[in-house]
Amino acid sequence: MKGGGKRPDAQPTNTKRPNAQSANAVNGNPFTFKLTPAAFWRWGRVALAGALVFMLALVLMLAWKAPMGLLAVPVLLLAGVAVWWLVQRPLVHLCVVLGGGVAFFVQSSGVSALEVLYVLYLLGYLVGWFAYHGLISEKRILRTPADKALVLFTAYATFTLGFSVLYGADPASAIRVWLPVTIWGMYFPIKKACRLDGTKAMKALLATFALLAFVVAVRNFHMYYKGLQNAEIMGEIIMGRAKTNERALTLGTLGSLVYLLHARRVVSGILFGAMFAFFVAGVVVTRSRSIWLAALLGMAVVFVLVNRRMKARMLLAVVGGSIVVLVAGEVALDNFFGLVFDKITSRFLGIGEALTSDLSMINRFYEWQSVWEYIKVNPLLGYGPGVEFEHFNLILNATQVKTQIHNGYLQMWYQYGLVGLGLLLFTFVYNFRQGLRLLRQTATARTTRLVSLFGAASLLALALASTTESMRYDDTIVELCFPLALLAGAWQHHYHRPG
Repeated sequence: MKGGGKRPDAQPTNTKRPNAQSANAVNGNPFTFKLTPAAFWRWGRVALAGALVFMLALVLMLAWKAPMGLLAVPVLLLAGVAVWWLVQRPLVHLCVVLGGGVAFFVQSSGVSALEVLYVLYLLGYLVGWFAYHGLISEKRILRTPADKALVLFTAYATFTLGFSVLYGADPASAIRVWLPVTIWGMYFPIKKACRLDGTKAMKALLATFALLAFVVAVRNFHMYYKGLQNAEIMGEIIMGRAKTNERALTLGTLGSLVYLLHARRVVSGILFGAMFAFFVAGVVVTRSRSIWLAALLGMAVVFVLVNRRMKARMLLAVVGGSIVVLVAGEVALDNFFGLVFDKITSRFLGIGEALTSDLSMINRFYEWQSVWEYIKVNPLLGYGPGVEFEHFNLILNATQVKTQIHNGYLQMWYQYGLVGLGLLLFTFVYNFRQGLRLLRQTATARTTRLVSLFGAASLLALALASTTESMRYDDTIVELCFPLALLAGAWQHHYHRPG
């Protein structure tokens, strides 16, 4: 059209762009500084050029000082290409990072190089994720009070590293105990993936965790069976415990049970039924009373929350799963089955007497009493991670100095005071309530309902298990953080879908 008329979508030349602070205020992002795409590209080229110069210098140094070290260059290049490929696929990248938790399960004791590399990559992933979503993306990270409470907990727990120094903690020990706090950051990528990608993300994340739980169960069965073949430690295996990432097996049991109850096809029912029996056997082999009770509590929660038809199906699943476990045990253990069955049955029936007769349980009471004396002196702020305490160990018949406490709540209270413990418990309770609200909504999508049921049952089961166990790296990332983040993501996907 002639006449020099303006295009309908043309923007006035004198329109002012809103400044970064006002834009962030509109979007609700807590960060006040935003890195524009142009600035990101400019600084990114500088960073890439610097990395290229550094790598060339490294190759030259290796060629001069250690020629054999050049063999690592192709591996690093392939790793860089793989990371770049993953960065372009956020959901796949998240599943790979979570699946890398298998590094915790492939060695029996000590700290392996694989575990160290995984933790470093995990921390790098978190730094990159928060840097992008905090400095570049216009989407806000903190959407609920629980999100803000978890960030405050992480910040305060990090601040208490100063307390650790004041109370004489070994710096290396303090960092090691504090690391699980940083891994709580995985809550946000998991939650965001579920919110944006919905069913696709939830299924992918559940499949990833199922694989982790499967690895844990296979490893436990292998260790248990191998121990039975060794006459010197057979008694220890039968009387002791296959104590390895037990809470992951509990979550595997609950997840497979939820999907078994909601299976629509015979093939799916058989598959999830086999998984349920497999994980139940894994829980039984742990011989952990607290894990047994936690799994039973989780299953009881599922039983209460499902409808009458599914209740009947669940009873059949429990009976059928028990029969399958007994038959499989008879075949696999052969001559040892009678002895193992007798010891496990006696241990289960003796749960009620454990509080008064089991030396290990009584010893924990002494440990808790000693820790409580420390807590009463400084209940509000805590001592910081890695600070040692003393208690008389009945099993060793000697005074023991340690940092880990066989009670997750007392451990959080001792380390981070009522401030840290309160923030963490608020996050749990808030998301648990959201899960229950989702289950009461008739319009809730099937996958979201399954995730909510799994998450609610898992949180209560873990709450019970944490009364007699401490929190470690692997516990935090794949056992405690996972169902919590799934619940939060399912809730936000249902009520706050993009667009």
